[in-house]
Amino acid sequence: MKKQIIQSALRLLKLNPLFLFILVCLPIGFIFYFTPAEDFLVFKKLFSSLGWIIYFFWIFAIGHRAIEKVVSQNIAWGGFRYFIPGYVVSAILFIVMLFTTTKEKIQIGLLQVEYIAPLVLTISAAVMFLIVILIASKAIVSAETGSNANLGSFLPTALLLFFFPIGLWFIQPRIQRL
Repeated sequence: MKKQIIQSALRLLKLNPLFLFILVCLPIGFIFYFTPAEDFLVFKKLFSSLGWIIYFFWIFAIGHRAIEKVVSQNIAWGGFRYFIPGYVVSAILFIVMLFTTTKEKIQIGLLQVEYIAPLVLTISAAVMFLIVILIASKAIVSAETGSNANLGSFLPTALLLFFFPIGLWFIQPRIQRL
């Protein structure tokens, strides 16, 4: 089962950046352009989450491929072992947030929020996912350079991973060359 999940995720790395962009951004954009009736609220949540799930799997595939390359090059850094646990924890928090988000309308000044997730889950998921992105970006740069990357060298890659609609155009070709 684990091997099949890894193989499925690694298939994302072979995709054309345009196709990957459409796979990730189309379901996420669905939230902003369509307001379905109350009957379709669960469908809206699940369909819009599909883009985030593909993005999660893409980050997992990137980290897995880059860490394999780093291990084969005998680059030692103990933080790589936290990639899988951090990824699993952030995925679990994301799933819990999906089902604990409530539909409420709150207006604070000009800002109107329609869906609310528990704050602890949101902050925890964001921190864990940021750690996963930092580890994956360090692995990418370390695999490309053949040496242990420092913060200044992998921070631009982390920003590209974080801002994925722009970053995937630059990251996907780099990963395909690994």
